[in-house]
Amino acid sequence: MIRVKMSFAEFRTLDKQSISWQCVQPLTMQVRGQNFEVKKALVDQLNEAQLSTFMFYVYHNHIGSAAELYWFTQYYITDIKAWPAIKAGVRFYSDQVMSDILEEAEGIVVQRNRKEDGSWCEAKPSDLEQDEGLSQAIQAVYDKYVTASPRLIEIMNAYVSQHLNEFIELV
Repeated sequence: MIRVKMSFAEFRTLDKQSISWQCVQPLTMQVRGQNFEVKKALVDQLNEAQLSTFMFYVYHNHIGSAAELYWFTQYYITDIKAWPAIKAGVRFYSDQVMSDILEEAEGIVVQRNRKEDGSWCEAKPSDLEQDEGLSQAIQAVYDKYVTASPRLIEIMNAYVSQHLNEFIELV
């Protein structure tokens, strides 16, 4: 298990409104720009709570628009195969609303881009400009996501605050 190392003084300055992010942010920095093997090696060392938090933020920090939700959902499903871990992370925190939102996003992407033979069409931001129905569906999911994500972050922050030893090593 990898835990974020910090002094007691640093620990005392943690913002309780973003403690979950502060506990995985150093891990995301370790793997940013690294190859798949380096990322997998880190992920394999995380406990379930850390992995759940880490995977949510890996997705969440890329979702700043409906187009990004569309593209990154497909990317995590098809390219890096991380979608099951993202959904499992949300389930770990028992957030059914967010689980449903992710399932809805997945359903739209699968219906739009998975071919009958199981291969995939490339997701492009221009898809939303060219397909009004897709644009409306993704925008609706994105709006739900924006509304629901603060609640999940609150749940994660509460969990981390109650289970600090799973995330932080005081040095």
